[in-house]
Amino acid sequence: MSQQFKTVGVLRLEVEDDPTGLVNLIVNTSGEMGGYGWVTPTGSIKTDSLGYGLELNYAPQGGAPEYFASEPATAVAGHYVAASWVMRTTTYYRAKIEYLNSSQVVIGSSAQTGYLTASVPASASIGPSLLPAGTAFVRLRFDVFSNNTGGNPIGGQRWHLQQATMATAATSGALGTSKTNLITNPSFETDTAGWTADAGVGLTRVTTQQQVGAAALEVKPNGATVTTHTNLVRNPSFETNVSLWSGASLLELGGADATLTRIASTAGSGSWAARVNDDAAPGASNAMQVYSSLMDVTPSTKYYQRVSARVSGQSNRIYLLIAWYTAADVYISTAAVLAKTVTVGDTTWYDLAGSATAPSNAAKARVVVRYYTPGETYVNGSLGGYFDAVYFGSTDPGSYFDGSTPDAGDTDYSWTGTAHASTSTKVITVPLGASTAGVKTTVTVQGSKAYTLSAYQKTAVTARSLKWTLDWYAGATLLSSAVYTVGTDSTSWTRFSKTITAPAGATSLEWSLRYDTLAAGESHYIDAVMVQQSSTLNAYFEGTVGESDLSGVEPVPYLDVLGPTHDIKVVREALNVGTLTATILDSSLDPSQSDLIRPGRRLRLMTLDNDSDEWSPLFMGKVVDAAVTYELKNPNVPDQKRARIELTASDPNASLAQQTRSEGVTTIDELRWVVEGCGVPWNINGSGQQYSSPPVVAVNDNASALDQIAVTRDSNLGYAWVDRYGVLQVWDAALMGATSTGTFAEAQYTDLDLSFNSGDLINEVTIKFLRLNPATGETEEIPYGPYRDETSINEWGVRSKEFTVQGISEETADLDLYAQAILTANSTPEVRINSVTMPVTEVSHLVVGRALHDLYDLVVVSNASKGISHDSRITTIEHSITPDKWMMKFGFSGEGVVASPTFTPSPQTGAGGKTLGQLLRPIGEVTMFYGAKADIPAGWLPLDGSTVPAEYADLIAHLGGTTLPNFTDRLPIGAGTKALGTTGGAPTKTLSVANLPAHKHDMTHGHTTMSSNDMAVQSTASFKRASNTVGTTTNGGLVNNFTGDTGNTGSGTAFDVMNPWLSLWFIMRAI
Repeated sequence: MSQQFKTVGVLRLEVEDDPTGLVNLIVNTSGEMGGYGWVTPTGSIKTDSLGYGLELNYAPQGGAPEYFASEPATAVAGHYVAASWVMRTTTYYRAKIEYLNSSQVVIGSSAQTGYLTASVPASASIGPSLLPAGTAFVRLRFDVFSNNTGGNPIGGQRWHLQQATMATAATSGALGTSKTNLITNPSFETDTAGWTADAGVGLTRVTTQQQVGAAALEVKPNGATVTTHTNLVRNPSFETNVSLWSGASLLELGGADATLTRIASTAGSGSWAARVNDDAAPGASNAMQVYSSLMDVTPSTKYYQRVSARVSGQSNRIYLLIAWYTAADVYISTAAVLAKTVTVGDTTWYDLAGSATAPSNAAKARVVVRYYTPGETYVNGSLGGYFDAVYFGSTDPGSYFDGSTPDAGDTDYSWTGTAHASTSTKVITVPLGASTAGVKTTVTVQGSKAYTLSAYQKTAVTARSLKWTLDWYAGATLLSSAVYTVGTDSTSWTRFSKTITAPAGATSLEWSLRYDTLAAGESHYIDAVMVQQSSTLNAYFEGTVGESDLSGVEPVPYLDVLGPTHDIKVVREALNVGTLTATILDSSLDPSQSDLIRPGRRLRLMTLDNDSDEWSPLFMGKVVDAAVTYELKNPNVPDQKRARIELTASDPNASLAQQTRSEGVTTIDELRWVVEGCGVPWNINGSGQQYSSPPVVAVNDNASALDQIAVTRDSNLGYAWVDRYGVLQVWDAALMGATSTGTFAEAQYTDLDLSFNSGDLINEVTIKFLRLNPATGETEEIPYGPYRDETSINEWGVRSKEFTVQGISEETADLDLYAQAILTANSTPEVRINSVTMPVTEVSHLVVGRALHDLYDLVVVSNASKGISHDSRITTIEHSITPDKWMMKFGFSGEGVVASPTFTPSPQTGAGGKTLGQLLRPIGEVTMFYGAKADIPAGWLPLDGSTVPAEYADLIAHLGGTTLPNFTDRLPIGAGTKALGTTGGAPTKTLSVANLPAHKHDMTHGHTTMSSNDMAVQSTASFKRASNTVGTTTNGGLVNNFTGDTGNTGSGTAFDVMNPWLSLWFIMRAI
């Protein structure tokens, strides 16, 4: 095939540049990154493409206020912020910019837009607003509604967002301008203030004909008597259902909820009535009642009630009641309006009416109809009644009505909303008649300035020529007056406008919107009125708003570095790191001369989408390296090409592989918690929202975020990849799109691999189960298998894969089912097209169905000559691009085939294959524990001499037996001179002579003798139990002998040798 275009014209290789102008603070502008960068407390945000290009799709839960917003972006107090976007929805939304402080607490916001809607993409904006003191962050917020009066969204409604842009600047002029609607009450949301009517014309705020907001202005010739009655009951005649009503028997008498049904009847109003009874209510009661939904009321106001009713069964009384409630729906009291006594079995329909005044604290009320038989109890269908034509309101209409009552004479009936599901009105008018007449308002102007006036107008029935009278004043002096015929109204809203220059010196304009030959009794409507100092007609708005056109402001400024000479190679494959390599001959980009190409800078390869005529990515990532060589001596090389730059970039898989995530989760949805904070956008099962605190099922300090993604994918047999937008996509198999995005036929490709898809073949599965021990926080690898498909092995040989899993059931039967699911999907290869090579030769190939295919797109791959056609998933994509040639190679796997597992590291181990925890706290470690024995942590055993449970085989092996050491009343001592495990010592000791050191007791004594042989003896010694004999000689010689002992004392009792002590448990690590 001949190349019909140069690739340089349809490619851009862009590198992140330093910002020199405005930067979009919203990183995910149209859903390029799934739901990443957007948050909502209730609904869901995802990406879709439904005929208008890529969009962010917000889906509400419904039934409560909801919003979605961009993630907070940094901002500076005192600067200005503005935003613009494109939205489409069949319902309504309002937008504002919120200001947040450093704690990300909202401290203020811009003015909120009015209710906006557009069935096709329409742009809108918020003009520059000043960021107040304390602002540190800003975010763009969209509140969503089911109508233009603030109704909560309904499940199934959708809001589709594109080109969301928010920027800040030091001056407001850098972001846009402001504009003002000079009409102070342009849509009559609360009243008709600022408007007056010509004589004979009535002006009334109505809520049934609005073009914008909740109301419009009705212009109608009238008399002095215009009476409006409002029936607050929203389903008063049961013509379609019995919604907004409930029935019950009196529970205090043992009854149960009653049956409320619809029956054909013309006795009240229309063709249907309601019936309440206890057909399906076992138990007894003597009363049945029905009550309406809550209705808003005004305190201390008189309310009227009307009901058409009859009894059935054994009932003989009918009560009309009003139950009053506070604004918080708290019951206050019940007012008895009317009691009607009839004969049991009476089939007459009675028109019953009465009134009661609301308590001073009442804000809501219910209509209650009760059927009663005093003093009796009945069961199973014996009580009940019929009712229809219910009215409740603050005026007495004289007779029942609803919005379906036919108009008659001067009386008009209408529903305020959906027929038979909203309040209704009865308007009685006595017309006076008029000719050319209408209503008017006044605005302040500046002389010689151009103004554009506009209003939406319509008629109820009769079309009239519209005459606008413009009276220009300077103070109280009329400068000029003119009448302009701007068109004719119709039964559909039409916007009419007029542009005119104010006379010199003008200070005010009185604008009269009149009708030619206005007749008695006809109604005309006005809404969305605008006077703007402008020479052009702009979209309707209220008040003063900013205008900002921020289109083209990107979250990251990029610079195209792709010159006329280039060579680019892109390889992308599931969870393997995707790479881009490029050779660029451009001396101006030489990293030694320019700081543009640096590691870590963002990079993207873009191509021009032929369908949307917009640039779309083929690869998103970051620069890894830029090596340069030089051709300095070849005179044929021009100077600008002497630098040869070899550029290498990787996709976000590289970032995920570089960030540690030790804690593993069970489900794919829970992966949002794992990847949060990785700096990589994600779209996980269609959601880009955060996930709060899932249970941790495994801990692996060696694991990266990419490892955790792979393990969780494999545990759930799901799919994971990084798409061409740089978004991490992870999906359960059941949620993968089942619609083919294109067909690869033989006319499109130039080469193919047609063979058995043996690359997908798995006929032997081993499972590495990661089991978390909650007591220690450690994770063990438990092997299971192998599980084998012997038939496949006999034919194809063993093709084994190991799947690392966590969080799934570890029951044998469940693991068998898990392995069998893999074998069923992957054990039987077939002849199919495993890859094709396809040229890109013309701009028509630059579409989603060809060059812009992405990983895991479902496609049909066929070859008619071989009779082969299969649904396949794209699992690899390669681009080889030069200035004159672009080739793509797609690799496929069969639809439904389980993704091949990715290697993941084991939990950290040390010597002997033990985990780090086992090395730091080994089996056999002894420590102390203070607490009840029953509270000793799992995995630890009390050292009380008991038997080791059999489950702790490693501890038994460590001890060399099954008996635990006994520390009861014992203290530890270091082994060494004493053998390990030996015991000794005692808590007390008895003292013996052998325990005493050698010692003596010294004694002294003295005596004197008389020479005259007197026997007086003096002694300084004291003797106990002594026997003394003393002899003397005549010449004074002395001989002295004595014997004795000190006597016994003490008992020989053993004494305590314990130090002061506190009793607690010695425990041993068992795992």
